[in-house]
Amino acid sequence: MFSAYAIEASALEGQIDAMKDRPLPEGIAREVAFLQKMPGGDLVVLAHVGDAAGTIPAFGPVALPRVERMFSAMPEGLPGSDIYISALPLLPGMRERFRAFAAELDGPRNPELILDMMQSAHGETVFLQNGATDYVVPIVIGHRPWEDEHRAAPNESELNLWINGNLEEMHGIDFADAPPPPNTLLWDRVVG
Repeated sequence: MFSAYAIEASALEGQIDAMKDRPLPEGIAREVAFLQKMPGGDLVVLAHVGDAAGTIPAFGPVALPRVERMFSAMPEGLPGSDIYISALPLLPGMRERFRAFAAELDGPRNPELILDMMQSAHGETVFLQNGATDYVVPIVIGHRPWEDEHRAAPNESELNLWINGNLEEMHGIDFADAPPPPNTLLWDRVVG
């Protein structure tokens, strides 16, 4: 099981370094955290892997926000288990539009999405975080998915054009632009 969160870095009040040395919560086998630079304030994007993923109430001094798993495309036999996490804020009023989009990717378009992920040698599980700002928080798994050649790899498939058109509308991001710099890995901790 996975869960993913976007947390305002300022809410951690300078405790980020101490957070990486604390014991992992019971039922969490792996915790990965990245720092994401944002114009309105930096985020810590966090993934939990394990049986208790999605049930942990807090991350240090911060209550973890409510997240919902929206869709997943995890092909068998991925060449690597590296994790990359990011957070994309939804434009105001786009939550239900995103839910409908995600239902398509979790339903009738899922086999097409899995095939697309197989071709890129990555898998993805996407969460919706509800709050004052709604965030879409994808976990991408594969071999070094944060490298520029993966993040900017052109894919002109009909599915990708459809996905990018929807994401541009819901996030206000032009996917024709170069990708932003990758997030900075803070830690990747595994139990044992």
